[in-house]
Amino acid sequence: MGVRLLLTTAFIIFLNGVWAQPKCKIEYYSAEDGLSHDVATCVLKDHEGFMWFGSWNGINRFDGHTFISYKSSAGDMSQLTNDRIDQIVEDQSNHLWLKAYDKQFYRFDKATEDFYPISKVLNKESKKKVQFYKIIEASEGFVWVQSEGQGVYCIPQSGDLTAGIVIYDKDATADYSLPSNTVIFFYRDSEHKIWIGTSQGLSCLDKNGSSVYKNIPIDKNIGSGTRFTAIAEDSLHVYISTATGELVTYGKKEKKFSRQKITESSLNALTCSARMDVLYATTSAGDILKIKLGDRTVEKLHYSSGEPLHSIYEDREGNIWIEPDKRGIIRYSEGRGLQYFSKNDINTFVSNGSQYAVVEDNNGIVWVNLKGGGFGYFDAAKNSFEYFLDNQNGSHPKFSNIVHNIYYDDFGALWLTPDERGVIKIISQANEFKQQLLVEPGMFKPDNEIRGILFDNKERLWLGAKSGKLYIRQNDKWVTGLFVNEPAAGFGQVYCMMQDSRNNIWLGTKANGLFKATPVDKEQSKYKLTHFLPNAADQNSIASDEIYSLLEDRKGRVWVGSYENGLSFIVNEGDSVKFVHTGNSFQNYPKETFRKIRHMALDGANNIWIATTDGLLLLDANEQHGQIYSYTAYRKIPGDKQSLGDNDIQFVYRDSQNRMWVATSGGGLGLAIGADPMKELKFKNYTPKEGLPNGYVLSCVEDKKRNLWIATEYGLSKLNLETDVIRSYDSYDGLPKVGYSEAACTILPNGHIVFGTIKGYLSFDPSRIGTYRIPAKIALTNLQINNEDAGPGANDAVLKENINYVNSLTLHYNENIISIDYAILDQQSSDRQEFAFRLLGFDTTWHNNGLQRRTTYTNLPPGHYVFEVKTLNSDLYANTPYRRLSITILPPWWKTWWAYLLYAIVLGILIWFVRRTALTMLRLRQKIALEQKLAELKVNFFTNVSHELRTPLTLIINPIEELARKENLSEQGAAYVNVVRKNANRMVRFINQLLDLRKLENKKTTLHISNVEIVALVQSICDHFTEAAKDKRITINVAADPQELYAWVDAEKLDVVIYNLLSNALKFTPDGKRIEVKIKKLNDGKNFSISVCDQGPGVEQNKLDEIFKLFYASDHSAGRDVKGIGIGLALSKELVELHGGQIAATNNKDEGLTVTITLQSGKEHYKGEEVSFVDLPAKVSRDEKAVEQPSLSSLVPENQHKEQTPLVLLVEDNNELRNFLTGQLGEFYRVEVAANGKEGLEKAIALVPDLIVSDIMMPVMDGIQMLNEIKNDVNTSHIPVVLLSAKYSIESQIEGLQYGADYYITKPFNNSFLIASIDNLIRQRRKLFESLVEKKTVLELSPQEPVIITSRDETFLKEVIKIVEDNMSNYDFNIDTVAEGMAMSRTTFYKKFKSLTNLTPVEFVRDMRLQRAKQYLDTGEHTISEVAYIVGFNNPKYFSTCFREKYNVSPSEYVKANLKI
Repeated sequence: MGVRLLLTTAFIIFLNGVWAQPKCKIEYYSAEDGLSHDVATCVLKDHEGFMWFGSWNGINRFDGHTFISYKSSAGDMSQLTNDRIDQIVEDQSNHLWLKAYDKQFYRFDKATEDFYPISKVLNKESKKKVQFYKIIEASEGFVWVQSEGQGVYCIPQSGDLTAGIVIYDKDATADYSLPSNTVIFFYRDSEHKIWIGTSQGLSCLDKNGSSVYKNIPIDKNIGSGTRFTAIAEDSLHVYISTATGELVTYGKKEKKFSRQKITESSLNALTCSARMDVLYATTSAGDILKIKLGDRTVEKLHYSSGEPLHSIYEDREGNIWIEPDKRGIIRYSEGRGLQYFSKNDINTFVSNGSQYAVVEDNNGIVWVNLKGGGFGYFDAAKNSFEYFLDNQNGSHPKFSNIVHNIYYDDFGALWLTPDERGVIKIISQANEFKQQLLVEPGMFKPDNEIRGILFDNKERLWLGAKSGKLYIRQNDKWVTGLFVNEPAAGFGQVYCMMQDSRNNIWLGTKANGLFKATPVDKEQSKYKLTHFLPNAADQNSIASDEIYSLLEDRKGRVWVGSYENGLSFIVNEGDSVKFVHTGNSFQNYPKETFRKIRHMALDGANNIWIATTDGLLLLDANEQHGQIYSYTAYRKIPGDKQSLGDNDIQFVYRDSQNRMWVATSGGGLGLAIGADPMKELKFKNYTPKEGLPNGYVLSCVEDKKRNLWIATEYGLSKLNLETDVIRSYDSYDGLPKVGYSEAACTILPNGHIVFGTIKGYLSFDPSRIGTYRIPAKIALTNLQINNEDAGPGANDAVLKENINYVNSLTLHYNENIISIDYAILDQQSSDRQEFAFRLLGFDTTWHNNGLQRRTTYTNLPPGHYVFEVKTLNSDLYANTPYRRLSITILPPWWKTWWAYLLYAIVLGILIWFVRRTALTMLRLRQKIALEQKLAELKVNFFTNVSHELRTPLTLIINPIEELARKENLSEQGAAYVNVVRKNANRMVRFINQLLDLRKLENKKTTLHISNVEIVALVQSICDHFTEAAKDKRITINVAADPQELYAWVDAEKLDVVIYNLLSNALKFTPDGKRIEVKIKKLNDGKNFSISVCDQGPGVEQNKLDEIFKLFYASDHSAGRDVKGIGIGLALSKELVELHGGQIAATNNKDEGLTVTITLQSGKEHYKGEEVSFVDLPAKVSRDEKAVEQPSLSSLVPENQHKEQTPLVLLVEDNNELRNFLTGQLGEFYRVEVAANGKEGLEKAIALVPDLIVSDIMMPVMDGIQMLNEIKNDVNTSHIPVVLLSAKYSIESQIEGLQYGADYYITKPFNNSFLIASIDNLIRQRRKLFESLVEKKTVLELSPQEPVIITSRDETFLKEVIKIVEDNMSNYDFNIDTVAEGMAMSRTTFYKKFKSLTNLTPVEFVRDMRLQRAKQYLDTGEHTISEVAYIVGFNNPKYFSTCFREKYNVSPSEYVKANLKI
């Protein structure tokens, strides 16, 4: 961190007090580390754990790693007008309250990072600028601020500041007034009362149930007009001092004041002792008063006359620290009395800005910033004040001892703002790890480097130094003179030591062989040394002079491990010693490897584990298993995680559970796993990945609580053998930063552990290590979205609040690269914090992030996530610091639920369309296949029928021709013969076309090509349609250019084509229109065209190509009778294409259709076997007329029937059939005719016939439409209708009957059946009326007797009867009245009524009157004359005449007859 200094080795007090300073760690921060300015003016730790520093350039937040500054800058929106901050106070609403250098104060919102100037509110209220002295406190929802001479301000922490500010000053109302605006102290007691001492009196504020503090009454005799100087309290009383030397006591229970004069001088400070029932006070005269609260006796401790004393501080030991007026500090204790501490070099200090302060840390050390300057601590052992940062007179000072501010946080960190700028953090450390030097101080490194350690059974600690000296310590004293024959040159470098079962001490050295120290007495107070060195001439001598390891097995054999020549063991033969390194014991020993032995250990099965630089070698030295010892070697296997971590093994250790541990050089610590180590072993390796600070392990030892303490190159670690959790220690824990020696460790009987180091030995009590844990929190310190900072002051569009104060985060789909910074707010262990994180919704596994404090996720898909982070250092904290953040990444609009709903709808629609299209295609295919099949079936059927019909037609045509030629027929007979001849020839032509089409489809048609004059051919064909055109008043014109045109064609086939075109044109052209035939030679001279133009309805544009398809029926023919079956144009197209020509149809601009055929006039294009050339005359002439129109109209009989004869209206568009039926029906009825449905409807309304006979398929209006109009018109609804149609299907017949037809007769029909049906319908209609009148039931004698009827015509009659009955007694009642009542004209009503009843309306009224008169006469209640007048006769005589005519009896005779009955 920049130039930050980490003094990890300095300031460590050793066991023997090499340095006298407290054990601590120091860190220094400056602008290069992120501070906005090197001058820090104030320090605060907030409730979350962030450190805040006020500076000359804004405020700075520190999370233990990173500084973030908040200040104003050019062009920003900050309302901070002065960046120099002198005071910071935190409230309970997540705000910081800042006092700036301009004596204004601000509210800083930590979430939004906004500064709010309180002056903006205050200036509005007071209309003058208020300057502030200090922020007193922030509690209970309010901030209390002391102004300069304008009283105290109480400001709400949040909400509406304008409405909540309360000002306490001398000019305020009684509830808020102060005795003076000069405030001396502000104090909140344990009962939440606020005491304000001023220069003119005392005020006490209390809420008393309200939300605002108000004055409570105080006895005016208590210090009114007196300067109150200080306040203190205990559980029962509040003590207040005055400038007149009085002590005012307020009893909390009694709520009463008392006064006591205790001195003549001014009382400056008060404090109640926490250890004694004593109140301490200081005076302006330099006295310290000790007031016993029991009897209120005062003991005066005089310090110095004339120098006032000020503030008082009591430490945890009960010592009193007093602030003098000038410089230094005064200490008072019961044992030593008053002591004054200062420094002789104080003249070099500059006291400006240095604030006097006293704090006591968690270790009981009292830290003092002296009055007048100088920072240090009180050394209780020396009873002196010591500078801490540096001795100002030293040769190499590091920091100035001039400190402006001291801040001690609750976790044990001491923060200083020194005169030399920057910020210093001092972390006090427990003195549990004790470092002991061998030589104080050592001139050379080997003087204190320990390589061998032994603790013997006499509780002596043997230490072998690399300097060649052997040190023995017992009862905290060095022991000398143990050896009777100690070598004058010393032992050399003792690397290993062992005490055997015989109490001999074996000392292995490097380069000086082996020493055996044999005790000369039972107390082992003296030893005799025997020195063993290698001798090449003596094979029983020791094999090497570098002895690194010694071991005694259970049989008492001593094994020697050398660093050059491997292994040997010692055999005692009397007083001599024999070293065995050959023979059966070593027959299987690897000769070329495992020669450098570092350490040996014995397992529970008496196997010897040998640590070498070539791996691990196991020796089974149990002779019961054989005279030849067996060896098993284990080495690192690349890629096998369960093999050794490294082949260079430093140390082997057996724990209390007889498990073997192998320490390697770089491969970590391995736990051997296996039932029989001589056969197979696996290793569970502990490396930095598992929590070790370093993989280079030098030694290990187990404590009494089953913790394995492991010495590594980077520090000391503790492995809990129960939980398998590793906890590492370093300088933050007070562990000296020293290097550890190889295989140099032991545990003492009292449980203390000793490690050999390069700077003496390290001893500690494991049970006292790491017991102090602090609670801590994880804070989110920064957020980056798409690699850019997000939050206030950065990208506030993404996040408007600081990420640490946000529980959930919502981002857009393209804001999916997220980096989150975090930190544990622990200022002591900031460099040892390891983290694990996971993102629920993305994964569920905790990922070890090590010491990294940032997690980044890239390209997160839309979804809901929960980011979680926690610490892995659970042994450092009382809790497990944990933090979570909900993150929602919104999907793009095309992935939202409504988009998916839209997709589903669209997909559903597409599927529906696809399905519909597929089904439609399938149906079309099926339909096409079916149509093709049906067409084929039709053609086959028609072809077969045609073949079958040819013979009958021959027998019809020829006899008819003979009959017409030979027989003398009547005019009517001749007409009938002509009709038969015409229609028979029509059938022949149809059969011929059908057969020709079949030949074309089967490729069996042969063209007989000849040179034909086209104009003459066309003209001759047109002549055949003369009579038909004349009948429809249609003009056929032929226009040829040129007038004579020759072309090579098949004249017969071309005749068929033009005939079909003309026939089709004539069929669709309305009456009175014209047809034009145009013959034109085209510009190229090789082609010509024949166009037939009609004035019919034309064809829809999209169906112009379909009219040439087989069996195509135009929609325009839907309302017409069947004129064809869709063969003519299809045949024409085939014939034209067979000629190599083209046929096409186009709609005319005005109306009608033009069909054009284009042919080549030459013959070169005719090729193949299907063409033959014949010689024919150039002009084709035809004697017979293909279409004759015999007229039957001349044979229609004139209407000679009487008016009473029923009138039949015949509606038929076919002239021949219409004329024929007219003749047939005219013999029996009066007949009127109409050519279409519209004309028929008009005549039906005008004539009101007795019956209508109508075709269905007709132009203009078809029969069904006409029927519907007739039946829905009251004037014509009674008329019976007989439908004639070629539609013979049941569906068509049902449709006709549903529309109101009385009969549906299909064509062809029998004339006799038709006439019988007509006659039957007319007779039934008459019977309907008769039954309606005759079948009325007499329920009561009333003119309003109801008439029950059911049909539409019966409803009509019912209404007529009701009108007649209602007006029966009216003499003037006539037909006009009835017609008016029916809303009909007189003529229409007459015709309709006469048609239904065969009676005139007058006759019907008369009959109704007579019938009702008969009913009256039957009752016998009236005379004949009375009855006559009642039923509407104005003359009884006329009534009698009419009665006799109807009933053949006079009224009088009828009455007499009834009386007899």
